[in-house]
Amino acid sequence: MLIEQGRYDLAIDEVRHELGETPNDGSLHAMLAVCFQNLGELRKAQDQAERAVHLAPDEWWIHYVLAEVHEEMEQYDAAIRSAEHAAALAPFAPEPHVLIGQIYVNKSRWSDALRCGDHALSLDPDDTDAANLRAVALTHLGEHDAAAQSIAASLERDPENATTHANRGWALLNAGQSREAMEHFGEALRLEPGHEWARQGIVESMKARNIIYRGFLRVALALSRMTPLARVFAFIGIIVLLQVMVRLPDEGPLQVAGALFVMAFAAFVVFMWSSSPFFDAILMLDKFGRLALSGHEKRAAALFVSGVALSTTYLILGLLYRGSTIDVVPYLFVTLSAGVAASVPAQGKWQIAYAAATVAYIVAGIYCLRWMMHPAPFAHGADAVESWRTSATTTDTQRDDLPEFIGSQKTLKRIFFWGSIAMTWLVGLLHRSPTPR
Repeated sequence: MLIEQGRYDLAIDEVRHELGETPNDGSLHAMLAVCFQNLGELRKAQDQAERAVHLAPDEWWIHYVLAEVHEEMEQYDAAIRSAEHAAALAPFAPEPHVLIGQIYVNKSRWSDALRCGDHALSLDPDDTDAANLRAVALTHLGEHDAAAQSIAASLERDPENATTHANRGWALLNAGQSREAMEHFGEALRLEPGHEWARQGIVESMKARNIIYRGFLRVALALSRMTPLARVFAFIGIIVLLQVMVRLPDEGPLQVAGALFVMAFAAFVVFMWSSSPFFDAILMLDKFGRLALSGHEKRAAALFVSGVALSTTYLILGLLYRGSTIDVVPYLFVTLSAGVAASVPAQGKWQIAYAAATVAYIVAGIYCLRWMMHPAPFAHGADAVESWRTSATTTDTQRDDLPEFIGSQKTLKRIFFWGSIAMTWLVGLLHRSPTPR
């Protein structure tokens, strides 16, 4: 009763009292695991769940509890093994298959998630969680009509289910119907005021009022249909192709096209990562938008705006003191650091992302400041620098240090440029977004 009411601290005291009389009761240890999991004490939850499995290895729901704890700790392979063990002990229970499907959702394996949802529904056609899992998978596979039918059937069976309303909202949002989506997100929040999936939907719906952001949502959905590994290989392939194009031996049309493609691709990548925090910053100007945004989203928007301001400053100073656009792409990509960091949700490793973005901007700032402080007239071009180098007023030490200085500047640029790109490759280690339950 206490667990159902969410009074986990009191439940822990009660269960421990019972364990004083029956210390080898696996069910009681599993209840402790559930309490610790809901309190966020995952290591304690894992210890209790593993002890419960040891004491009652034939109880399917105890293996299921352990699987949930593993899933919460992002130990997905162990979670699948425990869930499969639970399914083997209870072949007619849909819950283990729903949990496995949820893990596939976390891995963006939509077809596998759909298969699990279908199997769970074959065991229990009225299982709302299975129907929601199926709807999420269909939405990300682009099967909007099938997803709508699945959600409609779920709402008919259980019209008071907040998650189903939230999933309906996301399906409508991905179909470009942001106004209708807002209605379902609002209903989900009415039914369950703390529903994070629905709150995020409200925010996305508000941002989708902007035609540019609606286009971003469509692209983001298309990319989400790819597995993380496929996205990484596609990104690496494009980078390699661009490097080949811009390094052709002459300045022919292919090389010019490659240079333009590099800048266009850089802008696209930065926008893809930065659009969400950028439009969050715009929502900060709206009274209702500020209420809808979480504290973490407000913090992320502030980080991104600060990053854009710094990058713009570096770019202007670079143009003034070097008179060249050679650093436009590197400064554009260092903005990527702020975009990646700002897009990491509160459940992810956002502290690491923020620290990495800060390091990238500090290195870029040192790079910019050194050009400004060096006595060579870089702003006037290579001829002016050569004249300075051969001038009688230039010391031998300054002449000897010039190649080393330029070399160290190139190294600094590589650090913040490739470091910013590397953050997109490490996205799987940083992100952990809330998903529907």
